[in-house]
Amino acid sequence: MGSRSRVAIIALAVLVAMLVVAVPAMAASNVKQGDTKLLTPSSMVTHLQAKNVTVNAVAPVTYTAQWKSALSWLFDATMAMKSGAKDTFYNTKTGQGAFYHSGGLLWVESSATKHLPYKWQGMRIVANNKNSYSLVVTAGNAKPYVANDVVATSTHPTKITHSGKKYHIDGVQFKLTTAGATQIQTALGETGLSTTLMLFDGDIYFTMK
Repeated sequence: MGSRSRVAIIALAVLVAMLVVAVPAMAASNVKQGDTKLLTPSSMVTHLQAKNVTVNAVAPVTYTAQWKSALSWLFDATMAMKSGAKDTFYNTKTGQGAFYHSGGLLWVESSATKHLPYKWQGMRIVANNKNSYSLVVTAGNAKPYVANDVVATSTHPTKITHSGKKYHIDGVQFKLTTAGATQIQTALGETGLSTTLMLFDGDIYFTMK
């Protein structure tokens, strides 16, 4: 092999090495711990109850009934730092990230004649930016489940505060997407689920590493 060929091969190898180094790594988990509180306000509770629909917590998600002037539902979901090969992470500058959660929610048509369930599991909140969030789930009554469904979204302006490494995202107001409402209605044999009433008033709490 000539000297020019050797030089060309060496130059090519150096270029490839430089390109490999330049490729950014996938976002690794930079969140130490966290949990999300999802409050279903009384207006939505009343709407769902009128249709014989209720939502139950699937452990380790917990449920608390709250009474003020009317009933509201509070769900507390602990974050999972990993979901398979994917990590919970958050970019404090851009407001982009993904928050994975353990457990899930079970939608139930609660009349004595039907009593049909529909499960949301593998829940993650995707932060598209500081004021845009998507609730993504794996959903269904039995395998194979429908994966990566955007069942609710929020474009409500949020307030993001922090004390040291502890962060709080306030004002994530999820409403059912048309696709999310349609899937629940089909599974439960119901119609007319609202996509305009707030489904969850969300507070996201987490600690950065």
